[in-house]
Amino acid sequence: VFRPRRLEAEELRDAMLQTSGELNRAVGGIPVRAEMNLEAALQPRMVMGTFAEAWQPSPLPEQRHRRSLYALRIRGLRDPFQEVFNAPALDISCEGREVSTVTPQVFALFNSRITFDRALALAARLLRETESDEAATDEAATDEATIERAFQLAYGRDARAEEAAACLAHWR
Repeated sequence: VFRPRRLEAEELRDAMLQTSGELNRAVGGIPVRAEMNLEAALQPRMVMGTFAEAWQPSPLPEQRHRRSLYALRIRGLRDPFQEVFNAPALDISCEGREVSTVTPQVFALFNSRITFDRALALAARLLRETESDEAATDEAATDEATIERAFQLAYGRDARAEEAAACLAHWR
């Protein structure tokens, strides 16, 4: 039996990409530049006597949506989204990670551009997968199939009746 625990920063990012259908599972290769909070990414830094952006994500979604294991890490430049979920410090060695559950984590999930983009991708995936289903011929059946698919993707289970009703009301 595995005791439930809060996902770590990299696991959370990978889970959001997997659920939205955007995760690139390619194995090996060079590090990629994942998406980062724009406030941190656009901080100027001195490069060869001129100022440049601190971070520029990889241009293609297939590149920047690789597993967190392949994300490039630069000492002194921490991703605020991952930092709030206790990502390890890049400038010191540590044998164990801090684990906390704090209010800024909720706000990071609510207000993050990364979370917003994953939510849009999940909605597009749900529409794409349920509209192509020939069994759902009317709109009500399609909406119910969409909610069921969302629960399967996000939780790995079917929605309970009260959950399905609340989600259907919000979806419509």
